[in-house]
Amino acid sequence: MKRLLIFATFTTVLFVSKAQQEVMFTQYMHNEVTINPAYAGSHDVVSLTALYRHQWVGIEGAPRSMSFNGHTPLRNEKIGIGLSIIGDQIGVTDNIHFYGSGSYRIMLSKTMKMQFGLQMGGTSTSADLTSLKTEDGNDPLFQQNTTTTMSPNFGGGIHLENEKFYFGFSVPQLLTNTLEVEGEKLLEQTRHYFLTTGYVFDISERWKAKPSLFLKMVPGAPLEADITANAILDEKYWFGLAYRTGDAVSLLLMLQANEQFRVGYAYDFPLVNDLRQQSSGSHEIVLNYRFSFSKNKVLTPRFF
Repeated sequence: MKRLLIFATFTTVLFVSKAQQEVMFTQYMHNEVTINPAYAGSHDVVSLTALYRHQWVGIEGAPRSMSFNGHTPLRNEKIGIGLSIIGDQIGVTDNIHFYGSGSYRIMLSKTMKMQFGLQMGGTSTSADLTSLKTEDGNDPLFQQNTTTTMSPNFGGGIHLENEKFYFGFSVPQLLTNTLEVEGEKLLEQTRHYFLTTGYVFDISERWKAKPSLFLKMVPGAPLEADITANAILDEKYWFGLAYRTGDAVSLLLMLQANEQFRVGYAYDFPLVNDLRQQSSGSHEIVLNYRFSFSKNKVLTPRFF
């Protein structure tokens, strides 16, 4: 009974499914340093981003995720550095992912740059076993919180962009750490391969269109794609729709309040019947602020 409860807790909560061991964000395009270390420094100034996601509202124990990251180029602008922290709460389990990243930039032309990146860090996992109900209410195993050992990891990626186009490919976690409980191997992390790309089209003097694609490839699981289309008015107001294969459709809104600050919101409507009957959907909000410490530095609009 003990092992069954522990297995159910960590299987259902720590790794919701084999296809979603990594934290999922609908507004990934405004938070890319969390999925690709090569993105670090690409904003050309100090950039801070905070994101909160409440998934499957109405379902007890559903995932809640918070992300904070900061990245900046160094003075020569060839090297970028970044820090990413993600808190992921699922059921009785809390995961904290923390990674430091570094990137190196190569100019392929006057407007096209390519960045290579590496990240190192790990994940700390804790479970509030005292909140679980058991047949034996005095079971000492469930009368104290259990913290797993910290799992180190590292990953890498590439990022290519100019003013209109971007392309990225990354493997955020290369090590396949295992989870053992009472000496038994229960779970093993699976490598995730991420591909992101997008393009900004000029429709008129006031309107732009920005389609983007996010492919998630996991061995042994179906290919998952996020297909997003944003319309941008006056480089200030964003209106978007997205489709995640076999999962949800999403509404995205964003306001570029000024040159430095933007705020965005996304709502996911589940397509799976069972989820739709139990949940009212998922909510997500993102904040980004870019610092310009030089009076001569001009903050150009960022579309990715």
